[in-house]
Amino acid sequence: MPAKKKPVAVLKSDGSRHYTKAELADRESREVQAPKTEKVNPPAYLDRALVREFNKLAPVLVKMGVLSSVDGDVLGQYLVAKQHYVSATEMVNKALGDGNLETTKEWSMIQDRFFKQCRSCARELGLTVSARANIVLPQTVDTGGITPEEADMFGD
Repeated sequence: MPAKKKPVAVLKSDGSRHYTKAELADRESREVQAPKTEKVNPPAYLDRALVREFNKLAPVLVKMGVLSSVDGDVLGQYLVAKQHYVSATEMVNKALGDGNLETTKEWSMIQDRFFKQCRSCARELGLTVSARANIVLPQTVDTGGITPEEADMFGD
């Protein structure tokens, strides 16, 4: 199976010499870019506690360049899955404390389901260590100080 295509920003930051400037420009022009935003509104289905948590996380993710105006629902889904995971974990602990193995087994399966949902959304949002390793933060480039090595990096 071929490797996933990397965004042009990743190719440039990695110093890939495989592509010409024209190829990189062509790929960059075809990349889908989410609209930039300063504020993302929480989904209507979140309760007050989750809205507060949403309002804490959203600005950080916007600054990282991960969250845009169309992605607020994914953050909402992450928060709901996390809340349900915590509730299921409490039920597992209660059942374990009571010595009820059958109830523990049932709640463990539910807990696992919410954990997978939470982890999936967290990965999409860059909230895991491995996901953050793949995020390229926007950089301010000073074009006046380009070294000859950097100028030759991407060929003509």
